[in-house]
Amino acid sequence: MTSGAAMDVHLVAEGTYPFHLGGVSVWCDQLIRGIPDRHFGVSAISATGRERPTWEIPGNLVSVRPLALWGEV
Repeated sequence: MTSGAAMDVHLVAEGTYPFHLGGVSVWCDQLIRGIPDRHFGVSAISATGRERPTWEIPGNLVSVRPLALWGEV
C-alpha cells in the first residue's frame, strides 16, 4: 500500500480506518475519497499491527502504516 507518490495529508487513526468499520472509519474514507486530487497516508494504531484492511483502499491512499499497541510489526 505504499507508492512513490508524494503525500499531501497524513491521518492518524486509532483503532479505526482502514481496519474496522464504524463512524470514524466512514468519515476517514469519505474524506480520502472526497478529495481525489490529494494523496493521503494513514498511520493506523491497532492492537497487533497485523490486522487486515476491511475497507477497499482508494487509489489516492498511498500508504497505510500499522502501529501496534501490543506485539511487533
